[in-house]
Amino acid sequence: MMQGRLPDERIVRQMEVGVAGFQGDQAGIYPSEIPDAELSSIRCPTYVLLGEKEMIYDAEGAASRVRRVLPSARVDIVPGVGATTPPTTEQATQSRTGAE
Repeated sequence: MMQGRLPDERIVRQMEVGVAGFQGDQAGIYPSEIPDAELSSIRCPTYVLLGEKEMIYDAEGAASRVRRVLPSARVDIVPGVGATTPPTTEQATQSRTGAE
């Protein structure tokens, strides 16, 4: 694929940024929690979409924390969805619009 060459520096940087938010141990690799101070420093419009069935965090707890620390963010929980069950277009749309 890379034919013996190093990957483009932009790809390397993207990979570094992508894995920077994770920590691992012998049990697995998990995302790191963003500290409140860092989360509250976000200054752009933010939409946080959480899966109700996520295994590594409590969706309601995460939503409450985001609303407390970053009150300008929009936060939605997609019913029936976790990391291993990606939302369908219909589920994501219903979450965003409140449609049934």
